[in-house]
Parts: sequence; C-alpha cells; structure tokens
Amino acid sequence: MSNPAEIIFEVTEAVEGGHDARALGCSIFTQGEDWADLKAMARNAAACHFGEDSSIKVVRLHLVQGRSSCRMKLPRDLSGQRLAKLLHRRPF
Repeated sequence: MSNPAEIIFEVTEAVEGGHDARALGCSIFTQGEDWADLKAMARNAAACHFGEDSSIKVVRLHLVQGRSSCRMKLPRDLSGQRLAKLLHRRPF
C-alpha cells in the first residue's frame, strides 16, 4: 500500500458532542472533543494506519455542516419543499 502525502478528513458534528472524522480514500475514523483534540487525533490515527515513518506531510480537516454522523429516517411522503426545510436547505 502506498502512503499518500496528504490525507483529507470529512468532519461532522457528533450527536453526543464533539466531532467525528472519516478519512477520504482510506478506512480511518477518529473522534475528538474539540477542534484541537480532533486535529491531534487525526494525525495520530493517520500515523497508526500508515506507520510512523510514512510520507504523510499534510492532514486536512474539512467540516461538513448540515449533516450529522447519524442517519435519520425520513418519511416517504416528504415533498421537495418540506424536505429542504427539514434539511435547512433551499428548495429543489
């Protein structure tokens, strides 16, 4: 497995507080209580996954707002307008 020079984590707010982070392109998942803790945990998780002597130079955290790490079940009869309001987005 080749080591990337950069890893990007998609960050969402956790339901129970703090943040969840998933790496794009590889199977790394971590959590942190606040942003500084999450940055340290993401670097540590990448180092554990690829090894301490890996060539990873950059670990990026990308906050995705409007989505949480839990999946909610939506009623089937939602119109585009109601669904957009529910998801806090503009109508389709």
